[in-house]
Amino acid sequence: MFETKTGLRSIATLITIAAITFASSITPAAAEVQHANTVRFIASKFVNKQYVEGFTAGKPDFGFTIEALLQLRAAGQTANSFKPAVDFNLRSAANAGTSTKVGLLYVDKKFQTGRGGMFLVASKAFALPKSTLSNSVLNSVKASVNKTGEIVDANGNTFIYGWTVLGLKAFGETKLANLVATKLATLARPDGGFGTDLTGDTMTSGSDATGMALMAFASVAKSATAAQEKVKSTASTKAVTWLTKTALVTDHFEAWGEVDVNGTAYAAMGLAAAGQKNAAVQKWLITRIAPTGGLVSAYSSGAADIFASAQGYIALLGSSYVSLIK
Repeated sequence: MFETKTGLRSIATLITIAAITFASSITPAAAEVQHANTVRFIASKFVNKQYVEGFTAGKPDFGFTIEALLQLRAAGQTANSFKPAVDFNLRSAANAGTSTKVGLLYVDKKFQTGRGGMFLVASKAFALPKSTLSNSVLNSVKASVNKTGEIVDANGNTFIYGWTVLGLKAFGETKLANLVATKLATLARPDGGFGTDLTGDTMTSGSDATGMALMAFASVAKSATAAQEKVKSTASTKAVTWLTKTALVTDHFEAWGEVDVNGTAYAAMGLAAAGQKNAAVQKWLITRIAPTGGLVSAYSSGAADIFASAQGYIALLGSSYVSLIK
């Protein structure tokens, strides 16, 4: 799942996520781990220790699962300590659907480039050796990019572009990653921020999409041609300005009159990736931690929300996804 606001806010109030009993064998978060209760909360939401449910009970949500895995990786979990989930999502060609086109990386038998990028990022983050599966995913991602850097199935979706850039960079495809990042820069809105995609109701800039774009630019900074660097640098500077001077209320972001935890987390990661100080935003996110460890969203009725938590832990640390693929 790439859009962190519209989908959540339209149906989150209709969904009650069933609590899954935490098995201590999943991840015994050490005392020295920052916000260890948050780590335990995220880990406890993996069904059968394999995946995070989406808005349909019992059905894996690949996007949230990968982001939850990345939060746990930032907390020190490894491919061995969180093996069932790593195997299910990153080591199984059958689950990925690379031969049948029916699996985690496909929708209606069509390869999803953004999901492929997420797969590559997580594979790199967990230090998995390159394999037939990862090479197949990489080749599918590369095949989805045309000679101008446009992603054929993206419709200008900032999250698909962002994850594709991060994934290509993670697997050493820096030249192609820069081509895609340069194309992403052209999708900036007139105010300097980034929106979700090119559909009518998502054209306005959002803190989450802008944060995603900043992470993409940061991952390939100073590694392209002079012309590409100018385009990316200009877009990055304007995006930072939009976040810090236009969109930022005080120490968090809002959407539709409600506090936006997911959007704030993405903005915080984007600012961190761009080298911008965001201590106030980080402190605000810490105030959203429930006694159970998870982050409370505006739509979770005061309870911890796995979807906010699956995108928020790294922001609590003042870091970003870029740090996991270096």
